[in-house]
Amino acid sequence: MKILGELFLYALVLSSAMFLVSSWQTRDMLDNSGGVRIAPLTLPTLPTLPTLPTRATLQSEQTLLAPDPQRNTLIYFFAPWCSICRASINNLDGIDEEFTRVVVVALDYDSTQSVQDFIDDVGLNRPVLLGNSEIQAIFRIKGYPSYYILDRDFQVISRDMGYTSEFGLRARAWRAKPDLANKHN
Repeated sequence: MKILGELFLYALVLSSAMFLVSSWQTRDMLDNSGGVRIAPLTLPTLPTLPTLPTRATLQSEQTLLAPDPQRNTLIYFFAPWCSICRASINNLDGIDEEFTRVVVVALDYDSTQSVQDFIDDVGLNRPVLLGNSEIQAIFRIKGYPSYYILDRDFQVISRDMGYTSEFGLRARAWRAKPDLANKHN
């Protein structure tokens, strides 16, 4: 019985420490109580060509990041030099995209080639949007990886920073799953 008590105490201390670290990491991020709404944004998309086009061509390929009336949106921000991003980005594959759209945004990169090299190295098979300092400021990104879950009205309902397992991402997306009985028509 003494061993069970000690294990419980260790688990309680570890859980408390993890909660405190997470609270400290996310203290400057956007509020996740549903009171912050993000306006639709247009971002360049990383071309999926063997050779990258010129800057003028790159800027002509734009993606509108706007609310999806049928599902929430998980926006995952990464930097190509980030080793934790390298370890966690493929955990996005576990998200049920029937209920949660996944958007990947590169920030803090030296060149589009460095983003392409990162994507090739990790074997990511989804579009990547190219963010900038304005996007970084809008979302208050101060560390990588960072992610937000936005509801169908683009209100922030979840946020986090740092490594998250596939199970952790799935659990957060599931917890934020839209109420199917109240879907917008």
